[in-house]
Amino acid sequence: MVRSDQQYTRGIITAEPRQAISISKGFDVAVFGVLVGYLCWCPLEDNFTRGSDVTIYVGLAVSAIVLMVFAVYLFITRPCNGVLGHKLSWISVWILSAYAMTYFINGGIKGPVEITRFWIFRLALILLTGLVSYRLSRLGLLTLRTIAACSVFMTGLLIASMLAGVVLGIEPQATYQGVNRVSTVTGVDVCGYSLAFALPGLAVLKRHLLRYTMMGLTLVAIAVTYRRGPMLCAAIAAILAILLGYGDSLRARILGVAIVAICILVLIATIGYQMLATRWIELYEGTSLGWSLRDKIYPTLAKGILDDTDCWIFGHGIGSTVLATDRSFGAGRFAHNDWLEITYTAGLMGLLPFMLLNCLFLKVAWTLFHQRHKTFMIAAVAYELFFVANIIGGAMYYPAKGGLLFSILGAVCAFADNAKMGEHRPVGEF
Repeated sequence: MVRSDQQYTRGIITAEPRQAISISKGFDVAVFGVLVGYLCWCPLEDNFTRGSDVTIYVGLAVSAIVLMVFAVYLFITRPCNGVLGHKLSWISVWILSAYAMTYFINGGIKGPVEITRFWIFRLALILLTGLVSYRLSRLGLLTLRTIAACSVFMTGLLIASMLAGVVLGIEPQATYQGVNRVSTVTGVDVCGYSLAFALPGLAVLKRHLLRYTMMGLTLVAIAVTYRRGPMLCAAIAAILAILLGYGDSLRARILGVAIVAICILVLIATIGYQMLATRWIELYEGTSLGWSLRDKIYPTLAKGILDDTDCWIFGHGIGSTVLATDRSFGAGRFAHNDWLEITYTAGLMGLLPFMLLNCLFLKVAWTLFHQRHKTFMIAAVAYELFFVANIIGGAMYYPAKGGLLFSILGAVCAFADNAKMGEHRPVGEF
């Protein structure tokens, strides 16, 4: 389907339609470059220089510029010209409005500044990343090839840096709950979610050997971070990717299982089963350390939600989960669960759009499955990561983690709209 000049330049008032096309296309390409650069830079910055005040404020400045470009871009081009795009836009606006209302009603930000600073800004950046990804994918600029290339670049660099850290004997700057973790060459421990959220891109690599090798190495890299949440998310994602198969034959899927199994066996032989199982054994034993205080966080916040009926509509305020847990057991923590965090913070005004967001992503996966579209697998893997991370960790806290996942989910929404409308836009293969 070929769009007319008027369709392409919808929302841009100009007397020269062809000139508007040129400007709009140039803007699309520019924002495409900003988006790809941001998605590659943000997780790497977080995993190489975390904790440095200089990089925090540099990252804030860069993020502010990116957010400004995104906002201007969305305002000028009216990007969400598909059914799912309109819904994604309204849900995003509703979520941000809920946080804005709880901010004003509850008298600003609650909790310590070092934990809660720029909360609405970070959330807006995550949601806008998804919206811009939708726009670029509708135009055929952001494709599976680009997503896969970004995922390979990011995971490859992180894995290579972790390997170099082991070879050079670089000790991590801090231990994590008594476990010595593998760090990058700068001594910063790697966030497992940054690796796990790249799996949808790795799962659509066209070459079987490259795809399953990268997935196996990524699982190994996540395992040596000793974070159970990312490991659980990634393990389920890998199983889904192998079962669904990106156009794979049974022989190719068996090859995938073999490669992943070999990677895991080599890891066990190198580090030892006991070391890898340390934190899972703690979970089995049921200690607060093993549960990372979740056995105290969840009951505290659930009780607060049920007892404080005055806060059912607009919530307790941004950062209130940190104050509640600090008062309860002397350790201020976020909920480590997006459902609890959003409900306690923004009440029903935040919970309802978050439920709709999950329903929207499920609908996207179903649409692509019903159309037998080649992007169904990336939709299924991305939503699995989003759903599981929502429950056991949180995907809405930091742009370094959530931005990458939302960019993939936004692109998948565009693929679903294209498939539903019968439009043959390029999705690309890598």
